[in-house]
Order: sequence, then structure tokens, then C-alpha cells
Amino acid sequence: MQSRHAQAEGQETTPWREIAWSGIRFSVPEQWQIWEIGSRYLLFGDAAGPAFEVKWARIRGPFVHRTVLRRMAAMQPRKGRLQVQAVTLPMSWACALTGFNARGFSWTCGTGGGNGVLVYHPRWQTAVMGQFFKRSDGW
Repeated sequence: MQSRHAQAEGQETTPWREIAWSGIRFSVPEQWQIWEIGSRYLLFGDAAGPAFEVKWARIRGPFVHRTVLRRMAAMQPRKGRLQVQAVTLPMSWACALTGFNARGFSWTCGTGGGNGVLVYHPRWQTAVMGQFFKRSDGW
């Protein structure tokens, strides 16, 4: 299924496509291709490099953002020391995630870095981490 997400008047729209896998569904820019796929993991990229990664996991017991983020980060292959810090979500994200327990974060490791969000809903007992890699093309 294809859709177009509108941008500010006078600007181009980005063509998007819907992705659904293993219980989650979301849209990504049409030019992003799936680079890696796992039972609860997807990595998207294009000619400019990796662009977006999403992981999800069932949570048993109490949910603590810091603990879950640390566990998910530990699964990351990395080169260098990983530094993660909490950041405020953009207002549009906070509004879209109303009703969810959501926190923003940024990370750096070696020469790489990115921004992301960790989302949890107690009814589903599932945490979803999405992160955008810093890239030279503005994504």
C-alpha cells in the first residue's frame, strides 16, 4: 500500500510505503529498502547508508525505560564506546504517541550516531525502539 505524507505547503511530498511485519505496521520513505530482517527487528537503508532501525520485544515485569534501552543497546554491534542520553520528543511525535509511555533518546558511538524513541504500552506489554541514523543526506 502506498501513501503520501503531506508536508508544509509549497514543499515536495515524500513518497511513502507501508511496512507490516511480525505484529507491527508503519510507513517508511519509498526509497528505503529493507537491509536486514529478523523476527523482531528491521533495518532500512539506501545508497546513502543505514537510515532507520526498529526493534520490539515483549516486556515481563515492570517497564523501566533506562533498563529496556540499555538491554536493547547491548544487542547492537558497535565500534567504540556507546553513549546514550535522554532527549525531549518533538511535539508532533509526542502528540502522535499520546496514550503510550514514550521517551526520546540520542546516541553516539565512534563516528556514528542517531536519534530515536522508545515506546511502551502496558496493555500490549511490548516495547518498540525506533532509531534514525545521522546521515549526510538529511535523513
